[in-house]
Amino acid sequence: MQNINFSADDRRFTQIIKELGLNVSYINDNDKSKKNLISFSRRIIPGNYCIFVNPFFSGDVQTICSLREKAAIVYNLVTIEHLSNEQNQRELFNTYFNKNRSMIFSRFPNDKNINQKIPAFQNYIYTRFAGIAKSMELNGKLFKNNWDDIQNILSANIPDNFIKKKEYMAFPDNIPAGLDWMTYMLFLCRNMKHTLDVISGEGGQIKTGDIRQYKNEKQTEEQIKDNFLSEKTIIELYDDVNDKRIKRGRTTHKSSANAVYSVSECTGLQDLLYILKERSFYQQKRKLYTNMMYHTNRNKFSSAVIIPRRHKINNSTPANLCILLDVSGSLPVVFLQNVVKTIIKGEGIFNKSKSRLVCWSDYLISDTNFNDLSGIRSGGSTMLSGGINYCKRYLTEESAFFLISDFQDDLEDWIKCAKDIKAKKTAIGYTNAVSSVSFAKWFSGIGSNSDSHRAELSVKQFTDVFDTVLLRSSVF
Repeated sequence: MQNINFSADDRRFTQIIKELGLNVSYINDNDKSKKNLISFSRRIIPGNYCIFVNPFFSGDVQTICSLREKAAIVYNLVTIEHLSNEQNQRELFNTYFNKNRSMIFSRFPNDKNINQKIPAFQNYIYTRFAGIAKSMELNGKLFKNNWDDIQNILSANIPDNFIKKKEYMAFPDNIPAGLDWMTYMLFLCRNMKHTLDVISGEGGQIKTGDIRQYKNEKQTEEQIKDNFLSEKTIIELYDDVNDKRIKRGRTTHKSSANAVYSVSECTGLQDLLYILKERSFYQQKRKLYTNMMYHTNRNKFSSAVIIPRRHKINNSTPANLCILLDVSGSLPVVFLQNVVKTIIKGEGIFNKSKSRLVCWSDYLISDTNFNDLSGIRSGGSTMLSGGINYCKRYLTEESAFFLISDFQDDLEDWIKCAKDIKAKKTAIGYTNAVSSVSFAKWFSGIGSNSDSHRAELSVKQFTDVFDTVLLRSSVF
């Protein structure tokens, strides 16, 4: 076997990830009782990923696993389940599954209740096929020139009791390497018997225990990821690399046993527009809808009896927005101007005739609907509690209330004034500190928590009232 050095490829994919603006963190879970896992990668929120490699492995195997997971992120295989064409692949699989039912059913256990278990078996087989197809893409692109050596390394160092071992070592032997997983999925479906032989051995049965073991493995992956996120919050992940991508996900931060709070982050006004869009819909629940063919169309049936599916139809409509914009002298004029331009970009998103933009410093500067936005005036000190009370005339349970400010105010007064507002309340804090300053540190140095105030307001007290977003940017 030739001496292969993987470090160059590992550095190359690390650089690609950096150039794509992605943040990748390793999960250091040293519990070797989880040795049935090889490796996995997960998207936490857009632009942010985590990688786990089993601590049971070391040396070349560990490097190969790490390299594969980085490549999966770069080739967009980690988030493929979110793409619309994944549904097309599942439908393609179901077509071939139905064509080969008799052959496939011969591999199922002799169980009097097998008809009720067919959907679970079908979903398990699809998941294994999809995993093999994605491994074929990864291995074909990464290890095309030295696959025999890679295969020998993995085969010698990964125990046979790892359920994903065969899936992990799949390679496009009979068709060209370098294709995408969906093309390989088609190949696997057309050669279904051969693929089933890969999963369960030649002519082997697919057992209920296989499905249970596979589910347990997936649950273990989720448990490891959840434990990781409980120790290292999403905000801290971004701070590690001074990431400049959007931080949209609602995140939970634990600073102590008695202080738990949630914030979101975004960078730049394009991301601010996303936040406004995301939180400016009022959802109305409609009556139950009955779909008689839902289970039949998806092959989810075990007899000739048609079983309908009933579900509620939810209708989301644009809410009446009220945006309270802090136009005091501490906010950059160019920032305020671009906030207005951002709101104007929301064409078709907001109910413009009923939504209001209220500009306030220590008194009312302007109050206009979204159809008549123009230049704004700024200046004065900051006393937004009066502005919060003023906006109540526009707010109902079906409204969305946004407060955009640098938070350099008495935040306790904000809470007192906003507590009785039944509308969705979002406070967006602007800061030009784009360095790795945590939200807690930034919050502790402003408004009610600055040196000029004696009473310190906790983050939890604030976020219990306001759904909080931190908007970071130094350039507008």
